Amino acid sequence: MRVRRASDNVEADVAFDAGELKLTSAISNTSDAQSYTDFADFVDHTGTPTNAFVRTWYDQSGNAYDAGQSTAASQPKIYDSTTGLIEEGSAGNEKPALELGRSPRKQLTTSAISWSTSFTAVTVLQPTDDGNFYIKNWSIGADATARGYAHISMTGGSEIDWQRDDSAMFGDGYASTSDPRILTTGSAFTSGSQALSFLSLNSTAATLHVNGSEPTYRKQTTGNTSADSDILYINGGTTSGQGMNGTMQELILYTSDQSSSRTTIQNNVNGFYSIY
Repeated sequence: MRVRRASDNVEADVAFDAGELKLTSAISNTSDAQSYTDFADFVDHTGTPTNAFVRTWYDQSGNAYDAGQSTAASQPKIYDSTTGLIEEGSAGNEKPALELGRSPRKQLTTSAISWSTSFTAVTVLQPTDDGNFYIKNWSIGADATARGYAHISMTGGSEIDWQRDDSAMFGDGYASTSDPRILTTGSAFTSGSQALSFLSLNSTAATLHVNGSEPTYRKQTTGNTSADSDILYINGGTTSGQGMNGTMQELILYTSDQSSSRTTIQNNVNGFYSIY
């Protein structure tokens, strides 16, 4: 990630090392003639810790679909001046997390990413049910109303074909009830709890697994989506007020059907985070 410390807006690239953040190279600050080689020193350069925010979440696929945010007030927090590194996980297995928010919305976006007719997404998140209409975790496309995808952990009202507390996953938009979609009977997520979500949408199967278990569906519509490309919005979409309060730690997107490898992928991700 590329992080920005709030005290002077100096930025640095960091990587993960055994669950901690480390600077990837030494950074010098000419204003105070110091050189930092450790993340803790970087955020504590004046002797008083400062908040730090994510400027860029780098893509690991090799395709340079980096998710970034240039507006300081809209950057997710990664380090708190009082409590330290933002983390989620069971005691002894805490891992760094992006602290998202709805108002103001803390959001990262990519350049246009491409997808094919089938799609798989793996997300590690901890949503908070704040009673708002959408708790939208991520969206591909302009709120995915016409094309793309949307991942909604909880809804706070009824609209089109979903109901209060549904977990809703849509492909190729959600303006038509015939589009590929999954709606659960009640939320598949628990407010304030870390969860691993595995979503697969294609012509023969539309499935959701949360923490390795498949919820009860109220609607389960299959069908290939159109191959296309658009912006990925991490936390919400383009509509004001959509997004989530909570944290996100992982987002893996496949432009193919990975349902046959679901158990292996889930086990690999859960082996790192130890969620269930």
